[in-house]
Amino acid sequence: MIVRAIWYLLIGWWLGAIWTILAYLFCLTIIGLPLGTIMFNTLPKVLTLKPTETEQVQTMVDGKPATVSGVPEEFPFLLRVLYFFLLGWQVAGYAILIGYVLCLTILGLPAGLWILNRIPLLMTLKRAC
Repeated sequence: MIVRAIWYLLIGWWLGAIWTILAYLFCLTIIGLPLGTIMFNTLPKVLTLKPTETEQVQTMVDGKPATVSGVPEEFPFLLRVLYFFLLGWQVAGYAILIGYVLCLTILGLPAGLWILNRIPLLMTLKRAC
């Protein structure tokens, strides 16, 4: 915990800002969208050295990650593309600003990380794999 706090205070806050800007710019280009999404998925690790959700243990059912019943595993691709162009990039931009500002405050850090963990979902409706 002490190492993560020192990392955040000395390196994480400014490296996270650069990482966020680069990831957002990659996501605005169609070719860079997969790389931008990966960068957003690793943003909490860059900010605070916190393991990403995909690195944490998942509940497995028949060799596949367990899903919540009634929630679709993935939205159709064409719906995700349409959402990204019409609304997703704007919603993600606002969420990035709010999440990063919250991360700059000690009390808002957990909420900021929670918001930043959901950037790929907000931007492209892509569920974490």
